[in-house]
Amino acid sequence: TSDSFDLVIGCDGIRSRVRQQIVGQETKIYSGIRIIFSIAPAQGVSARPAAVQSDVHQWFGEGSYGFAATYGGQEGKKFDQFAYVFSEPRATEENPSWLKTSTDKRGDFMRRMKDKRMPHDLISIVEQADRFFDVGVYFHNPLAPWHEGSAVLLGDAAHAMPPFLGQGANQAMQDAYCLASNLAEIG
Repeated sequence: TSDSFDLVIGCDGIRSRVRQQIVGQETKIYSGIRIIFSIAPAQGVSARPAAVQSDVHQWFGEGSYGFAATYGGQEGKKFDQFAYVFSEPRATEENPSWLKTSTDKRGDFMRRMKDKRMPHDLISIVEQADRFFDVGVYFHNPLAPWHEGSAVLLGDAAHAMPPFLGQGANQAMQDAYCLASNLAEIG
């Protein structure tokens, strides 16, 4: 319990143990949105031309959204990433970590992109990818209590939401400001 501490700040994510203490066991709410990330080595032959590797590109296609970027990694290596967001009415099994060369994931990913008429440049990133991460987007009931006694929730522990328009970062700053303001009033 939080009785042993002056303050417990639970900012431990959507699977928050502090939230479980405050709200009790609850079920995450599936948003109907799924995101598949793919990572492809960009060394040598990259699916993204060198002239655009410093840019982030976004595409919208028939009920889906994607963005591609090239990032630096360890030892100066570069990687192409494509993140694909789409509607999926039923929650599906997720892979809990980055999968190495999953042809099942690659085939499903490419089929979805072709069905939504995504550009060939993006499909090329997925063809060359050797890692995939597939997640459903979940959120919490935002009306549940955010505090009890000396325990308070912040971030996804309090109000997990789909990851669009930087709302997670915006909410984190607002949470921190509100907490700091309230703590300043105490002493």
